Amino acid sequence: MPRITPGQSRPIPLPRTRRSRLVDSLSRVDDQRPKGPDESVGLRESEASFHLSEGMPSSASIGLQQESAVHRLEPAASNLAKVIEMLINFETDATAAANNVHKLTRLLDADSSSENQYNACAVLHKLAQKQASRNGLAVFPQVLESLVRLLQTTHDIDTQTEASLALRQLCNAKPAASAVGQYLPIPTLVQLLSHPTETIMLTALSILHKMMLYLPEQSRAEVRSCGGPIQLTALFSQDYISDPSWLIVCCDAIRMTAYEDEETKLILLDSDLPAKVIHLFQTVRREKLHYALARLIKVLSVCTECKQGLVEAGAVQALTSLLSSSHDSLVLEALWGLRNMSDQAFHLTDTNELLRLLVPLLSSSVEHIAICTAGCLCNLSCQNAHNKATVVELGGVPALCACMRRFLSREEVTEPVCAALRNVTHRNSRTDTALRQIQSAGALGDIVGLLNADSDPSQLPLVKAVVGLVRNLGLDRDCRCELQKLGATGRLILILKRADGVFEEATRRRGSIVSSSSELSYIEGVRLEDLLELTMVALKSMAMHSPGRSEVIQATSVISLIVRYLYDQSEYLQLASVSLLGEIAVTSDGARAIEEQGAVARITELVQSSNSAVATYSATVLHRIAQSKPVDYQRRLSQELRQSLFDGGVVTGHEAGLSRSTPSGETNPPLPLPRHAGETPLLQLPDVPRDPLPNGHAHDTFHRDSVDGHRFNLLPAKFKRDLRLSTRADGEGQTYTDSVFVEGREAPQLI
Repeated sequence: MPRITPGQSRPIPLPRTRRSRLVDSLSRVDDQRPKGPDESVGLRESEASFHLSEGMPSSASIGLQQESAVHRLEPAASNLAKVIEMLINFETDATAAANNVHKLTRLLDADSSSENQYNACAVLHKLAQKQASRNGLAVFPQVLESLVRLLQTTHDIDTQTEASLALRQLCNAKPAASAVGQYLPIPTLVQLLSHPTETIMLTALSILHKMMLYLPEQSRAEVRSCGGPIQLTALFSQDYISDPSWLIVCCDAIRMTAYEDEETKLILLDSDLPAKVIHLFQTVRREKLHYALARLIKVLSVCTECKQGLVEAGAVQALTSLLSSSHDSLVLEALWGLRNMSDQAFHLTDTNELLRLLVPLLSSSVEHIAICTAGCLCNLSCQNAHNKATVVELGGVPALCACMRRFLSREEVTEPVCAALRNVTHRNSRTDTALRQIQSAGALGDIVGLLNADSDPSQLPLVKAVVGLVRNLGLDRDCRCELQKLGATGRLILILKRADGVFEEATRRRGSIVSSSSELSYIEGVRLEDLLELTMVALKSMAMHSPGRSEVIQATSVISLIVRYLYDQSEYLQLASVSLLGEIAVTSDGARAIEEQGAVARITELVQSSNSAVATYSATVLHRIAQSKPVDYQRRLSQELRQSLFDGGVVTGHEAGLSRSTPSGETNPPLPLPRHAGETPLLQLPDVPRDPLPNGHAHDTFHRDSVDGHRFNLLPAKFKRDLRLSTRADGEGQTYTDSVFVEGREAPQLI
């Protein structure tokens, strides 16, 4: 059969047994329509009669339409003919290679001359370069066996080179890569990675790469067990491999050895792989290599220790340069690595360029890019006031709100978006701007809609992020009023009740002999105690608005639920509970409801708490409950509370005013605090100290369990004498005590 070349202008006629029917049918397309008894001879006449029946001109227009139809079919017919020719040529090449296997293997025998061996290797190399003939040879294991045996026995450099090149090309086919292990086992290939001859070394690298690619289950574990990761890392340098194409192969081989294997990742970290990766980023300007390096970083950055090593080596800066690429696949791989490392990179401050590139990617048409971008912004804005403010300044808040609305039903998007919004609305210089932008973007309705008490357990991370965001929004008067109208308080109450029920069940299952940190307290990585604590703090911010406070007071069994956590062993839950009760006790109805639940005795005990925040809130609640009591009772209670705070070490004797007397010899009454109209003066607490307080400890999860990862560090010895009461105005313009502050920051850093 004559060889067909793509450059020929006309297809060579093929035997009728191969394609005559198809070509003839394409050349006679007008005759394909079946003829009925009323139709003319062909399609032209039938079309003409149709057009005439419609009252249109006949002959000239019909001829033009017929020509244009045939003309439109010509490219399709030509392309189809070329495809058929290529298939025939492919089959011809594969058949020709297979027919010559016996002759070629005979020439490779040990008793053949070196010249014949060389020629056979050269022919095999030439054939293996084409996919068709390579596939034809790959199914014959005797070819692989002969090449491997020749490599081991020949002393001729040229023959050895041709044999290794032929073997390398053959192993690009999966059957050959699967069979070569019988004649060239993986431990031998790993040893050949240190061979002084570059051709042999690169052949071993190529075969190992193909084996791990085609046979991951069988080959990768064996490569790890015989020291493959260390050998590959030693090669991963321009000192050993100067061709960027082979650096890509080596990089991908390292990635496959490290995939889903923590021990290998640590071995690679000890082999100084992060520094090598960043060096290649900086010295080799080739996009395909950068893509391979980004994939390697994505795999390594799953390990916490590797994250730290990569961040210290400069991986964040290296991947930042890839975000401006026009190739979405490269951008996505860079984002995966950045997202994985971002929970270890939150402390970086030289991230302006990274944040500038991330914010526009939130509106990417590729949804995975938007998802990864939201995760990056979530973690980079954690515990970093500079990054928070920068995100706000770059327009990140409207972009996050738009992204949330776009993927409102996708939990994997809404969770990091809400967590990022939660972060930027807390403790930074642009907090007020962020709050205004969220409100102006019309996102409050979407946020409240995500407060779903009936969510599946898998959605708890989302619920926790949204509750934290609502808590921050509730600290602003305008947002608080709008959230109340949208029903946020009622949804928070439902979440509190459901979380309480699940927590009680987990407590019963946990039993008394298991630690309180049992895994039963976690659902989808969320501690139930944290969710309860956070929900009560969010309710506290909503209770600053009179309608919200009334809704909490009137809700069935909510006050008793809150009071029950005054008895919990966790100081976090005690603090959240007593602070919420302090907000409820602002009104006489709330104070009466607390008193009816029998909470006064327990609150009186908490005045003696070693935690100064708990003691202060407890004293505040008791004072507000006492407002309906006689003045003498209030005066006596004030003195008793002063003495209790003094005994507990919360205030000094001078600050408590125990030694000061009036001219009549009576002890001075308590100094007044800002309060509601007609409210009895409350306890005056000492001013905040100038010495800085220690930061709290953060949970190490992908999306931090707290807004900034900080919790209020409840170390009694450190927190005594560190509290003061601030003032604010409620919705009616009345001024009263707001919340405990530490160095001007809200004390319960619970989110």
